[in-house]
Amino acid sequence: MGTLRINEREVSFQDGQTILEVALENGIYIPHLCTRRGLSSPKGLLSSEIVYRGEKVYRGQKGRKYEGCGLCVVQIEGGRIVESCVTKAEDGAVVYTNTPEIVKRRRENLSKILEKHPHGCLLCPQREGCDRKTCSFNVPEEERCCWKFGACELEKLAEYVGIEGGLPSYRAQREIVNDNPFFFRDYTYCIGCLRCVVACKEIVGAEALGFVWVDGEIVVGFKSSTAIEAGCRFCGICVDVCPTGALRHKESKVASKRKAVLPSTIYPPERWLPFTEENIMSVPEEEGVYQLYDEQRNLYKVIGTENLKKALLEEIESGCRASYFTYEEDLMYTSRERQIIQQYVKKHGRLPPGNDEMEELF
Repeated sequence: MGTLRINEREVSFQDGQTILEVALENGIYIPHLCTRRGLSSPKGLLSSEIVYRGEKVYRGQKGRKYEGCGLCVVQIEGGRIVESCVTKAEDGAVVYTNTPEIVKRRRENLSKILEKHPHGCLLCPQREGCDRKTCSFNVPEEERCCWKFGACELEKLAEYVGIEGGLPSYRAQREIVNDNPFFFRDYTYCIGCLRCVVACKEIVGAEALGFVWVDGEIVVGFKSSTAIEAGCRFCGICVDVCPTGALRHKESKVASKRKAVLPSTIYPPERWLPFTEENIMSVPEEEGVYQLYDEQRNLYKVIGTENLKKALLEEIESGCRASYFTYEEDLMYTSRERQIIQQYVKKHGRLPPGNDEMEELF
């Protein structure tokens, strides 16, 4: 037993708990991807020599350690940066989860992940109103989004952490395997987080999955040429823990049976903030765009401004009856405001209710 402070909040912990476990247990969100509630961290797992993806065989360096996703980094008072998924909580420690240095490090690590994953939809300013059939920027479907778009853990995490600009275009070139009646594998979306490998070992005891390093990239696959030979029980636990659209159930029977085995996934906090003066006081006095929503979280108003905090406080003072708000910093706030409104008009055929006075501009 002991206590530590996380972001100025004092919390208690049990001996042996990691900082990440303590934080999540106390409702303090720390971004994480390779680790998951109910599973051990894969950091330090050793690579195999060979894995199979359908008919394709991959060979690589055996015994190389998995380094982790690097998204759960936190800063210990004094400046030391550690990965919270493998760092044990210590009595009296002071931990910060969102210092400028930590935010920068997380975004850098997220960029490395997204370079090897379709990310067109994650970067698109029109993503929320998109019908996913026709891309305004002519990005091929396999290079931008998948069946899980809108319910993807990686998508939600990327929105929370923030994506740095300058990501190279993604070119789909990985296997799509459809060789059993239980689940479908599209390795285009695999980020090599190893959750499936850990779940197969710890929850099922099968150890059917492994990984190899090929040209600096992680390749996950079966340890034998067929799933049955590898020891796969087709239970679907690998699909349940996958944070992307790489794995997909063909039937829901197995999925519903397995989902009860593990605690539910912890997603980033909702981006909708209650429309209160207390929440607005934490908004930066920077250029950007804010959006106001009603009780059902339907968009009510979109405004670009040179001072987000000041403009939102003025909304409060004017008696605005919005229930929630979101905001984003953007130097080109006028263009961004117009993009969001055009997107709304395209989807609903009218302006947001709070923007009616702008009708002549559209």
